[in-house]
Amino acid sequence: MMIWLRRGGMAAAIAGMLVLSSCIKFERQEMSYRYDKASDELRIFQVYYGIQGDAAELTPEEIKQMDSVLDGQRTFFFANWIFEYNRAQLEQMLVEGEKASKATPPPAAEELARFAAAKPLVELLIANVHVTNGQCFRDGERELCGYQQVTLSHVSTVIAQANTTINAMVLALPPEAEDPAKAALVSGFQAAARTGWTWIARSGNALTVRVPMAYAGYRQLRQTKAAELKAALGLPADPLAFDRARATFLPIVALLASEVDAGYIDHALQVTLGHPGPEPVTLDLPVNLGTYTEGAATYLRPKVGIYDVDLAKVRSDFLTPPAAPATP
Repeated sequence: MMIWLRRGGMAAAIAGMLVLSSCIKFERQEMSYRYDKASDELRIFQVYYGIQGDAAELTPEEIKQMDSVLDGQRTFFFANWIFEYNRAQLEQMLVEGEKASKATPPPAAEELARFAAAKPLVELLIANVHVTNGQCFRDGERELCGYQQVTLSHVSTVIAQANTTINAMVLALPPEAEDPAKAALVSGFQAAARTGWTWIARSGNALTVRVPMAYAGYRQLRQTKAAELKAALGLPADPLAFDRARATFLPIVALLASEVDAGYIDHALQVTLGHPGPEPVTLDLPVNLGTYTEGAATYLRPKVGIYDVDLAKVRSDFLTPPAAPATP
């Protein structure tokens, strides 16, 4: 789902919570997770393959970004095309939002409403997301890899607040006058939000996102994605065009092979990752295509080391819920 926010001031800070950029890249990411009902906790095991910068040596900006991952609470979900969690930026967003809300002249009413809606969710994320950096290692291709262990506590509370926040932010959207298609989409979002729409839901290890839309909009979305896939299958001769085609095609293939289901159900685009059962869910997607460089490995080797890692064991140990204490 895309919520259109005006750039600048408080709105930019809220948007920054959701979509963030980075020069440090990785070729592939594997995310595995399991929900533990007893503790209401979601455990996420992140593996990044082919970690690198843009050249053989990291730039000062890339070093700064790498250090922010090593020293802070920061984790990535498939580069920046889903989202990134960065506790420091969320904390800064709250500071800037509070400052902007007291400015003279005050921000527009819709910006104040969006910040008021986002604030409880941001505070919950800061309090309940914890990121532990694991070790660096090399894969079978001898490329630099690393893993993180992420826990989200009080999952039910966070999801409930996320739905409340999204509904409030949708209702605070300004009228759309320039694009009739966008205006119709926003109008549909707001009609659903007035009913207390459930945008995000969980059932066992199944995480579902539901976006209200008319069937015509859903059909147009499918046609657009089909055109992208057709272009990818055309295998153009130009190398740059070929890379763009691969960038479109490979994630689609990976999604088809993963535990992701999407369709039009009850007047909404519905996307579900995972299953209701207790077994862990894994999503493995290509992120960046190109020639691997050793700059990140050169920087990290003396700083944190590169180790031999039994990845399967580390993943299993983290995702397996603790055994219940024996009863006397």
